[in-house]
Amino acid sequence: MISIKSLAIFAFLYLIGTVAGLPVSLVEQRALEDDSVVFTSAPGIYVDADKEFSIKITTSNPRAIITYEPSRGDLPQGVAFVGGELTGAVSLTPGKLYESYKLTFTADAAEEQTAQDFLLTVKDESVGMFLHVSDVHYKEDYDPSRSSPCDDRGDVANTSAPFGRYGCDSSPSLVESLISTIGNIASSANFIIMTGDVSKHGHESGEAIKSVEHVYNLFDKLPNNPEIVSAIGNNDMPIDYCLGGTDDCGEPDEAVYKELSEIYDLAAEEDKTFEIGGYYSRSLSNNTEIIVLNTVLYSTSRPNSDSSVCLTDPDPKGQWKWLDTQLAAAKENNKTVLVTSHIPPGLAFRSESMSLNDLWYHCYTTNFLELERNYTGVIQANIFGHLHHPEFLSFTQEDSTSSNFLLGPSIGSSEGNNPAFRVYLYKTENLEMLNYHEYYSDLSKNQGGVAWDLEYSAVELFKMPSLTGENVHNFVESLTQEDSFEEYRVAFSTKNPLMKVEVLSSSDASKNAYCFSSSSNLDAYKTCTSA
Repeated sequence: MISIKSLAIFAFLYLIGTVAGLPVSLVEQRALEDDSVVFTSAPGIYVDADKEFSIKITTSNPRAIITYEPSRGDLPQGVAFVGGELTGAVSLTPGKLYESYKLTFTADAAEEQTAQDFLLTVKDESVGMFLHVSDVHYKEDYDPSRSSPCDDRGDVANTSAPFGRYGCDSSPSLVESLISTIGNIASSANFIIMTGDVSKHGHESGEAIKSVEHVYNLFDKLPNNPEIVSAIGNNDMPIDYCLGGTDDCGEPDEAVYKELSEIYDLAAEEDKTFEIGGYYSRSLSNNTEIIVLNTVLYSTSRPNSDSSVCLTDPDPKGQWKWLDTQLAAAKENNKTVLVTSHIPPGLAFRSESMSLNDLWYHCYTTNFLELERNYTGVIQANIFGHLHHPEFLSFTQEDSTSSNFLLGPSIGSSEGNNPAFRVYLYKTENLEMLNYHEYYSDLSKNQGGVAWDLEYSAVELFKMPSLTGENVHNFVESLTQEDSFEEYRVAFSTKNPLMKVEVLSSSDASKNAYCFSSSSNLDAYKTCTSA
């Protein structure tokens, strides 16, 4: 028997019926302090039809008072009971996203109870959840000493940084804490998307594959062995951007693809195309699939390459032809697709420089956006990494269709960002993106350990009903408005107030943000900003 001060309550929220939603929370164990504890969940319940369900909460403490209080939506407030069990019927409104709920536990301090774990989790199959982790940049030789600022974009404070430092790649302890945190929700995830750059910057030839293998071995320890969908990053190859082991960046070394295929644990059918060019397709259900591209093939940063590749190699490794075939088959079979890769089309700006550059050669961007236009309705979203900052991209084309690009944050902090990852909610029947929650770790507060906290909910921060192409397009179009731009700037910085990007700090910052998010190449950006 122990005092109520150290009591942890076991509670289980159970939904009876066929609710079209997925309330998912991090599994937590907490002790009651000051005789009460508040637990807030995220993500929440999405409803696409009239539903009625029951809430059931139990506790071992007969004197505990539990209050159920939703923080968003039309659920009733202030439901309470003393001890035992609560059951109450609730009606939900179609088309609403009930974002989160809050449970408050209080108890009589005079009552002693045996400590139990506090656990809150529930799942419904009509809405799925996946994690997006990108740009881990695992640095096995990370030096926490105050004499190691990593680069001039970093935190040069005169303090030791054992768990991570702005301007640096990821420390082993930071990555281990990431795995532990993800492990708390992995049992509820349908899959995990990893969009490349697992290895550190500036690695020696041969180090990259070892780093990728080490990090994937850590992910293999996650509970319930969640499925991982993996894309190649430029830093995952023996030579950065070179796609293989040749010193002159000539033809890629297929042996490297083979090594990565084994680390990624690809199926035989996936391996057929991956070992050719690092791309593959994976079925999620009878009507949904993920297409994984190797966009390092299109990068303007590949050494010894220039725009002449558009003439000499218009379809590197046959990926365009293969992608067209995959999308045509999906359309014919009424399937929907999620596209993912490392380097997105569009532009890059980093550090404090005003300069921007194209990420892909123009011909490759044009080819990709043409395929996006041809298969509107088939491709639900494009999930990429590489830039280390959260971004929405929406490129409007001649027929007024727009592509939906969701660029995730990074774990590595070399761009002055806080480490972050995402938890997505989506409709399992058609891969419609409903929302994401971004979790981050504040490096400025990580002297005694690593904590991961909810940074924001996309539909709440950006005031979007969901993450469809139309909604993302409308948000991008609104970036010239001060309120939308401030929301964008908050997300872009991953809550590091010291991070500064000049194009987002100038007098034309909101216009720059709009032009960046809506321009597929540098020429279009210049036209946009000069208009």
